[in-house]
Amino acid sequence: MRFSSSTPLSSAFVYNRRTMAVQRRELFWPSLMGGFVALTQSFIFFFIALHLKDIEFSGLKIGMLFAMLHITAIITAFPMGLSNDYLTPRRMTVVSLLLMGAALLGMAQTRKFLLYAAAFLLYGLAQNLFRISLDVLMLKVFRGEGKGKSLAIYNAIRMVGFGGGTLMGGLLVFGVGFEKTLVVIAALVLFCLLFAPKLPNYPATKATLAEYRADSFKPQVLFLFFWMAIFASHWGAEHTCYGLFLKEGLGLSYEVMGAYMAIEILVLTLTVLYLGPRYDRGIDVYRWLYAGLFTSGLGAALMTVPDFWVSLAFRSLHGIGDGILTIVVFLKISELFDPDRMGGNSGMFTLAMLSGNAAGSLVYGPMGQSMGYHVPMIVSGAITALLILPILAAPKSWKA
Repeated sequence: MRFSSSTPLSSAFVYNRRTMAVQRRELFWPSLMGGFVALTQSFIFFFIALHLKDIEFSGLKIGMLFAMLHITAIITAFPMGLSNDYLTPRRMTVVSLLLMGAALLGMAQTRKFLLYAAAFLLYGLAQNLFRISLDVLMLKVFRGEGKGKSLAIYNAIRMVGFGGGTLMGGLLVFGVGFEKTLVVIAALVLFCLLFAPKLPNYPATKATLAEYRADSFKPQVLFLFFWMAIFASHWGAEHTCYGLFLKEGLGLSYEVMGAYMAIEILVLTLTVLYLGPRYDRGIDVYRWLYAGLFTSGLGAALMTVPDFWVSLAFRSLHGIGDGILTIVVFLKISELFDPDRMGGNSGMFTLAMLSGNAAGSLVYGPMGQSMGYHVPMIVSGAITALLILPILAAPKSWKA
C-alpha cells in the first residue's frame, strides 16, 4: 500500500497497526512452538548420554548411536530442506511433531539396543525436520527491515525453552526417572500440534535443481559450508561428553546440572537479544564473529577447571560466544539466498552442520571415555577459537 498526500492519516495509522499485528502473530506462534519443543530437545541434548550409560550402553554403543543419527540425518538433510520449498514449512512442521512424539514414546518403552536405536534415529530425523522447517519458515517470512530483531526474539524464546528444559529435565529425572520423563516430553511435543494452524503459511514453490546447484557453488557459499562443518564438530563433544563431565568431573547432581546448563543458556539468550536489534542498525559482522569464536572456544576449554564457580563462569563465557554466533551466522545465511529456495539451501547448511557433528561424535565419544571427559571439551574449544584463522585468510569475495 502506497500513501499519497490525499491518504487520510487515520487510514495510514490503521494500516500500520494491522501490519504490526500480523507481524506479531507471525512471530508469536512459531516462537512459542519453538520454545516448547526446545524443552524436549535440551533434555535429549544434555541428558541422553547419561541415560544411555545408566542403561548400560558402552561408550562405543553411545558413539555409534550418535554417529548413526547424524549419518542418517546427513543423507536426508537436503530432501528435508527441499520439502519445505515444495510442500510448505507448516505441513512439514506438523509431520515432524507427529514423528517426534512417537519416537520419544518408543524410547521410553525399551532398553534393547536395536529397538532403542530405531526409535532414537526416528527422533533425530524428526527433530531435524522440525528445526529445518521452523527455521526456514522464519527465514522466508522475515525479510528486510526489523529482521534482526524478529529473528533474535525467535531464537531467544527458543533458548528460554532450551534453558527451561535443562531445569525441567533435571528435576523430572530426579523425581520420576528417565523413562517417565520421556513420556512427559512426548506429550508436550504432541501438544504443540494445537499451534500448527496458527503458523504463517508461506506458499509452496517449485525451484529447479539447477537453481539450487547454482546457489551452492558460489565461492562464499562453499567457504561457509566447509567452515560450518568444522565449527559444528564441537557439538559432537557436547553431545557425548558435556553431561558426563558435569556428572563425573564436577560431581554435580541432576538438579544442579540443570541449573548450571540453564545459567549458560540464559547468558546466551541475553546475548542474542542484545545483538539482534543492533544487527538491523548495522554492525561490523566479522569483528563480532571473531569475538564470538574466541569467547566460545576459550569458554568451552576452560569450563573444565575442576571448580564449580570457575567452571560456570567460563561456561557462561562460552554462552556469550554462542549467542554472538547464533545471530551472526543465522542472519548471514538468510542474506545469501532467495526466500523461495531457502528450504533446499538451508538443508545444505544443515548437512554441513550434521556432518561436523557426526565426525565430532565419533572422535570425541571414545576420546572422552579413554582420556577423560574434560579432554574433548578442551580440544573442541581450541578448534573453535582457531576457526578465526581461515576467515582472516579468505579472499574478500568469499566473505561477501
